[in-house]
Amino acid sequence: MATEKGGGFDLDAVLEEGEPFAFTFGGQEFTFPGDPDIVALEFFDKGDLQNALYVLLGREQYERMDAIPASTARMGQKKFQALMEAYGTHLGVDPGKSSGPSKSARLARTARVVR
Repeated sequence: MATEKGGGFDLDAVLEEGEPFAFTFGGQEFTFPGDPDIVALEFFDKGDLQNALYVLLGREQYERMDAIPASTARMGQKKFQALMEAYGTHLGVDPGKSSGPSKSARLARTARVVR
């Protein structure tokens, strides 16, 4: 875990824990991180699902997913909701009991612009 370093909390020493979450879509395997970036959480909070997916997948996986023809696989509301529920379960988060973004997630508003 993190330690005091030079009189302050050493955030760099905090390990990002959690196994990646693997799923299959359109016959291809994709993964979400075991510890999602708070920028993705902020995009979800704003309802910006495309950018949230982009952050979770990264450029290579996002472009690979985007290239799957709709005739092969279509990411509709039900599939997306099932994916997010499974990911939340994997992370140990109950999506039905969210109280909104944390203070740290609100700080992400000043973070990078995706793409």
